[in-house]
Amino acid sequence: MALINKIKGDLETYVVAKESSFGGTGGGNNLLGGSGKWYGLSIDNTSEDAEACFIKLYDNIDPVIGTTPPDWVFFAAANAVIHITSQTGFTVTNGLSWVALTDASTAGTTAPAPTVSSVSISAQSD
Repeated sequence: MALINKIKGDLETYVVAKESSFGGTGGGNNLLGGSGKWYGLSIDNTSEDAEACFIKLYDNIDPVIGTTPPDWVFFAAANAVIHITSQTGFTVTNGLSWVALTDASTAGTTAPAPTVSSVSISAQSD
């Protein structure tokens, strides 16, 4: 289940999402609700018997997992915590969606077992 908080500032709406038991084709779809930037991603892959996985991010509000090419792919080794940040942000035009899978290729559709916890922090212009 995703926990999403939206915080309104003077210039932007900040979106903080946390997905626990994260994996498979569900993922978080349309996090930003449109164009904006994402600034950080934290991947916690330390659950017992964790296996290496790939977090795929899409500039797409409803990607077809296994068909839609991801725009960003990040590797998370088993029993690792990964943090990716950018001061200037990564621009998305359509929306931001994500998924955790065991295959980095576009065709991959297998979820890691056990699932992964991941936190993504994004900002969207008003």
